[in-house]
Amino acid sequence: MKTPQEESRKERFMNKLSAFLQRNRLLMIIVAVVIIGGLIGVGVWNEVRKNIQEESTQMAVEAQELFDQWESASEEDKKAELADEIVTKIDAIKEKYPKRYANQRAQFILGRLYFARDQFAEAAEVYSGIAESFPDSYLAPLSLVNAGVAYEAADNSDSAAEMYKAIIDKHENAVQVPHALFSLGRLSEANDDIEKAAEYYQRLIDNHGNSSWTNLARNRIIYFKAGGLLSES
Repeated sequence: MKTPQEESRKERFMNKLSAFLQRNRLLMIIVAVVIIGGLIGVGVWNEVRKNIQEESTQMAVEAQELFDQWESASEEDKKAELADEIVTKIDAIKEKYPKRYANQRAQFILGRLYFARDQFAEAAEVYSGIAESFPDSYLAPLSLVNAGVAYEAADNSDSAAEMYKAIIDKHENAVQVPHALFSLGRLSEANDDIEKAAEYYQRLIDNHGNSSWTNLARNRIIYFKAGGLLSES
């Protein structure tokens, strides 16, 4: 049971609270409106973001389906028609969702299309663009490898070497690093720089012993030494 003093303190507190609310009624209403509006805004934004993700992903899926149809088509007229549809679809994705994963995926499809059509310079440009625009994506090192291969197919070994070096410099833990090292060794061989080629091959052997590229690197060094192209030291 509360004492009269306790009841009096409670009554004084309630009176003060009531007076405070009366004096600050407008402020309290504004705060409440802001909070409710914020909650509604967050909910709307989450829904919009979800819709954007779903729509952009669906467009990328459609681009992939078109590419699959292009690969399986046998008539040249049909392949040309599908190729135009693919490019149109990918252009729409890039324009509407330039920063989304859907655009990464769409650009990768475009690179595959160009490469399959022997448009190697165009493929290399698309792949290198993916790595530049989305440097933190898992597709970045893979795109750099593909760009290197495409540049080689376009007889541009200097640009190819730049792509392979970019993998090593920017994505040192990527699974594509052994491929890049071997390719740099191979390009060095093509330029008759055996010492440099051996350096890349040895780096591959020392740091990536479990890679399928490593045995190839060992074989090249054995070949160099057997042919007297490289010292035994």
